[in-house]
Amino acid sequence: MKNELRVGLVVIAGIALIVLGTLWMHDWSFTSETRDVDAWFREVGQLQRGNSVKLRGVPIGEVTEIALDRRSTGVVVNLNIDSDVVLPEDPVVILAPESMFGDWQAEIFPRSR
Repeated sequence: MKNELRVGLVVIAGIALIVLGTLWMHDWSFTSETRDVDAWFREVGQLQRGNSVKLRGVPIGEVTEIALDRRSTGVVVNLNIDSDVVLPEDPVVILAPESMFGDWQAEIFPRSR
């Protein structure tokens, strides 16, 4: 009976480790709160759900949804960003490649820049 209990505990610990590792790899947090921000574009290139959102080069969120705007000929991109981040006064979002491997990012800048 003791061997079965040990095997069961090892299996449960392994499953818990896999779940927690996956959450950690996805930057999931129990404490941080986020807010949704919509941005409108004519086209989005290779942007995909899960791509990073950055402010001054620092990751502050991710792209959560990309959809055609039914009211116009544009595209609406939903950005999920950390709620404690202070955005520039008149923000704009620029979509650009993040790496040479095809990853894209949404970078937030002040319009004056």
